[in-house]
Amino acid sequence: MDMHIGYKLSSEAFSPAELVRQALRAEEAVVRPFVDAGFDHIVLNNAGPDPDGFIDFFADELAPRLRALTPSGPVPSTASTQVVP
Repeated sequence: MDMHIGYKLSSEAFSPAELVRQALRAEEAVVRPFVDAGFDHIVLNNAGPDPDGFIDFFADELAPRLRALTPSGPVPSTASTQVVP
């Protein structure tokens, strides 16, 4: 009995641009609850083999999107969103 479970994917699903979009959405989803809770500093850590690549990715792609996040609920009046590389 030969059973295949899963989906057939095209190479476009793994294009660098799509992987970056997925990574950005994932990071935003992880950071969002902290921004909503009023945190004004968030620390991100790279555990991968390319620290310089992470810094470049952060500066070019991730930081602008995270800095644009604003709380979606009530937060203390002194809270602000600040992401420091």
